[in-house]
Amino acid sequence: MINVCFIKTRSMQEEQDFVMIIVPKEKKSHIMQEISSVCGLQSEAHGIIFSVPVDEVLGIHEEQ
Repeated sequence: MINVCFIKTRSMQEEQDFVMIIVPKEKKSHIMQEISSVCGLQSEAHGIIFSVPVDEVLGIHEEQ
């Protein structure tokens, strides 16, 4: 199974940036921790990072 990590930066009143990253479940926690250390709630960006499971994806394939 793969997961999508969502990152929301900036406050609700300003323009918002959303980033979606599809990663293997085994790598999810590490990637989320690294992103949080740079642009999480404790950073200037005040970003929120969360993930949701993805059962199926069309149009992309995993690089070997």
